[in-house]
Amino acid sequence: MLTMIANKDTFIHRLLSISLLLILHITTVRSGELISDNSIEFSGYSELYYTFDFTNPKNIEKGNFIVNHKRNNTISTNILIGKAAYTNKSFRSTLGLMIGDYSTFNLINEKDWAKNIYEAQAGLLLSSNKNIWLDIGVMPSHIGFESVIGKDCWNVTRSILAENSPYYETGAKISYTSDDTDFQSSLLFLNGWQNISAHNLYSLPAIGIQIQSKLNKNTIVNYSNYIGCSKSEDNKKIRTYHNFYLIYGQENRLSFITGLDIGTDNKNNQYGYWFSPILIARYAINPNINASCRIEYFNDSKGLIIPTNDIHGFNVKGFSTNVDYQIQKNCLFRIEAKLYHSDTEMIGTNTQSNLSITSSISYTF
Repeated sequence: MLTMIANKDTFIHRLLSISLLLILHITTVRSGELISDNSIEFSGYSELYYTFDFTNPKNIEKGNFIVNHKRNNTISTNILIGKAAYTNKSFRSTLGLMIGDYSTFNLINEKDWAKNIYEAQAGLLLSSNKNIWLDIGVMPSHIGFESVIGKDCWNVTRSILAENSPYYETGAKISYTSDDTDFQSSLLFLNGWQNISAHNLYSLPAIGIQIQSKLNKNTIVNYSNYIGCSKSEDNKKIRTYHNFYLIYGQENRLSFITGLDIGTDNKNNQYGYWFSPILIARYAINPNINASCRIEYFNDSKGLIIPTNDIHGFNVKGFSTNVDYQIQKNCLFRIEAKLYHSDTEMIGTNTQSNLSITSSISYTF
């Protein structure tokens, strides 16, 4: 099964090529009737940050399990995005380019031409009376409630589980949204675990699903998964990943997010798993000031997703608390204190505990 694809023209690339040709053909045929509904929108996002690690690491870069806010004791750009989006009744497309530490560290294994791609996708409406879309290209991940866009996350820094699951994905997605937008579902065919270019030419394409439901005005539940090869070029074993979360009271003064991620993989022909529960609480002090705290635990006892030299693998508890101040409608200042504790030495330090302070200022334009 795992040798089904044995040439450079992988299944996922063929699927993307055929889908893109189909979209371009149908769009050309319909262009005359859609021209009056065209819309082009330009947007951007920037985030500067400063973080200080009290363990005073010799290396300016934080451990290998972090890709955001990674440089210690220096003012740096986490991400700067410029994006253009085109939409009409039956077609949509988005192109976003980026620079910053996130792209430097999280896309380090991509081809040079791909390292600055934040988003590049095109979509076609498949039904005249239902909200069913086919989208292809590079798109934000269907896994998790955190993204690289800091202002959309409740905490300044990302959780360990977010840093070690896909932020982006490449492939084809068929999605459905109910008329009242309370229910959404997606089926995805992907070019592996957070890949743009094909690193492993002999691997199978991955599949994924997402099901999200708004149970009432206060409660959203979500399940997403991934089944496919891992990112590693020399690992042709199947990786599975399951992502569960619940958001309660998002528009209320006091709100919560709770989640649990579970993954399985093989390393050196040994099967294993990792898991990470998380709980976040946010309190709106007033319309311009929010306070949040996060409790998390990440257990990867065999080093499947976060490699270590320790026989006990990666086993870390984390607590963080932050305060956000909305300076202007489009400008947000934040500061966070975060403590990690491990039963063994933390990656990149000589201690079992790690305390850091991170501040950021973001602007949406």
